[in-house]
Parts: sequence; structure tokens; C-alpha cells
Amino acid sequence: PVSLTLDTSAPVAPVLAPVAGPVEDGPAVVTGTTTAGTAVSLRLDGEHIAFAYPDESGHFTHLGVRIPSGTHLLSAVAIDGTGNESAPSATQSIDSTVDLTPPVTTVSLAGSGGSGNRFSSAVGVSFTASDDSSGVNGIEYSLNLGAWQAYTGGQFQGSQAGDFSLRFRATDSAGNIEDVQSTHFTIDLAAPATTATVTGPTGSNGWFRGAVTVELTATDAGGGPVASSWFSTDGGSHWTKATAAVPVAAAGTTDLAFYSVDAAGNVESAQTLTIRIDAVAPSSSV
Repeated sequence: PVSLTLDTSAPVAPVLAPVAGPVEDGPAVVTGTTTAGTAVSLRLDGEHIAFAYPDESGHFTHLGVRIPSGTHLLSAVAIDGTGNESAPSATQSIDSTVDLTPPVTTVSLAGSGGSGNRFSSAVGVSFTASDDSSGVNGIEYSLNLGAWQAYTGGQFQGSQAGDFSLRFRATDSAGNIEDVQSTHFTIDLAAPATTATVTGPTGSNGWFRGAVTVELTATDAGGGPVASSWFSTDGGSHWTKATAAVPVAAAGTTDLAFYSVDAAGNVESAQTLTIRIDAVAPSSSV
């Protein structure tokens, strides 16, 4: 004769250890005890989410239970080899905060000048980052497409003249990585150079026979734009911005001083051009 044993005994209801909360980002660690040899169905808001398997002493641990953002109820049911289910464990209310938003980084450039990110001095570069949830874990930067470097705070200095590209990004404690941001700056240590071109009725021996105009043309050895040119006809007591050719009509000798400033703030040393005008023809007597 064949004898069959019908197993209708349910396992012991699991006992869940308290899950430390609130749960922030990564997986929650769920531990507890129940009947050895069963499978433990972990349930969130009544829905199965994962299995845990007790050891010989009935202890079980699951390291990878992801809890969505919000407040949820966690429970567990033990299931034996014949499908008998235990009563549910006591439920735990879990508050979870899931951070899916990357941090935001800002860069600060400090130096002399700075118009259009052009500087006439060494440049101090610093970063700040903010994150509304898990917090900033770190900032890194890359200069001129070089290797990424960890930013450790304070300023790092750029002092060599030239054009520089700067990439930067931050990572938060949840592992979210900010999209790469970039900026550029130029260190221009060379002052511009200005030339003066005089147009008017020429005479002899460096004299002009009437009013003239003086065109001031500036170039910048640093490769950047020239911001402005200035002139003075009173020995430098008063300076006027040159927005067009400078007219000079006074008879006699006029000392025209002039200089230019580039976008980085480099100021040229003033130059002087002497202009002589004699518009009166000589007279003779018999």
C-alpha cells in the first residue's frame, strides 16, 4: 500500500527587524527570522517584490530591496516547500526618499579685468555645488580637455597667458552625475599698441597747411579685442574717448597724447604725437 502524508502546517509568521529610516536612495536592507527551509516573500503595500531565504537557524537577509519614494508598508510571508503560507508578519511603515536629480555646479573666476572672461592677471578658479536631496559627494574638473581631477576646495590658479577651456561636473551621494558644464577664459598679459595716422594738407618740414584728422588704430598682442582708445591735447589733464578720427585744427604745435585699453584691462603706456599746423601763407613786401 502507498501512504501519503499531507502537509497542511503553515510556517511560522516571519518577524521583520526594524528597517532603519528614512530610507534614502540605495536599496534597503531587510532582515528577519522565520521557519528554516522556507522562502520569504517580501511584500510592499501587499505586493510581492522579492524573495529572501532563511539559513538553518531561520535568519534571513535581503540587501537589495528598493523602496520607491514616499511612505510604504513592508511585510513578509513565509512559504514552505508544499506552498503553505504563513500569516503575514507585522507591517512596517517606511518613509523613502529617492534622489534622481543630479547636483548643480557653479564656477567662479577671479582676476583683474574679466570683461568677456578676459583677464590681465592670474585667474583663481573655484567651484560650488548644491544638491537638494542626498547632498554633494564631490566635484571634478578638466582643464583644456585634460584628465578629470578632483576639486578639493579653495582656488586653483591659472597664471600662464593663453586661452583655457574648463569642464566641470558634480556627483551627489545617490550617484547622480551632473551633465558636464563648460566655460572658457583667457589670460592676456600684453597691453595693446596704438598707431596714429594723420590725414590733412601736408606742407614742408613736418608741417601741415590746415586742419587735420588723426585716426587711432590699436591692436592687441594678446589676441583679444581692444576695448577703447583715449586722447588728450592738454598734457594729459583731460582724456577723451576716441570714437572717431580725432580732429586737430589749432594753429601752431599740438601735442596729441593717446593710449588704448584692451578687453582684459591691460593699459598701454601713453604715446605722444606732435602736430604742427600753419594755415597762413607767408607775406612779402616790396
